[in-house]
Amino acid sequence: MDKAGIEKMIVRTEKDMLRAAKDMEFMEAARLRDELEDLRNRLKELA
Repeated sequence: MDKAGIEKMIVRTEKDMLRAAKDMEFMEAARLRDELEDLRNRLKELA
């Protein structure tokens, strides 16, 4: 996946994580947080 694709996934995942937390779906929010960290690490590797 290219840099732009990862950046789009980061934005979408962040929104989904915040929505899950707001809806008190804490397990899902935690899973998305971990996915977000992985995406950010992949983005750093491309830089």
